[in-house]
Amino acid sequence: MKNRGSLLVVKTKLQGHLLWLVFLSMAVPTLILGGVVLVHVNYPSASLDGTPPEETRARMLLYIIVLAPVLTAAFLCWAFYLTNRMVGPVDRMIKELDARISGTASGPIVLRPKDLLLPLSERINQVIAEMEKLKKARG
Repeated sequence: MKNRGSLLVVKTKLQGHLLWLVFLSMAVPTLILGGVVLVHVNYPSASLDGTPPEETRARMLLYIIVLAPVLTAAFLCWAFYLTNRMVGPVDRMIKELDARISGTASGPIVLRPKDLLLPLSERINQVIAEMEKLKKARG
């Protein structure tokens, strides 16, 4: 069996993007919850400066109520952007390959320069070029 190397090594750009998405979607809410807990731990010191406890609680709840939807929306936008860079090229490649199988199209498959599956489409284009050469050689 072929040795695949270390498990904890990011091998592709796509894997790196996915790992960042997973890491940040875990780390940011954890840090926010940790901040809220830290404020609760320091609650007695907040009451020593003359701020009533109810006002401190209300302020903390306001932070949580405002930050949670903003962070959720930001992560969702980033997730949609990243998945669009993956799913969009897959759909495009499937349609283009179907067109080549049916004989309605020829030539390379063109993707956007920032699409994450560009290396895969380049390999598929090499296969398509070789198949077209074989067709021409056979007549």
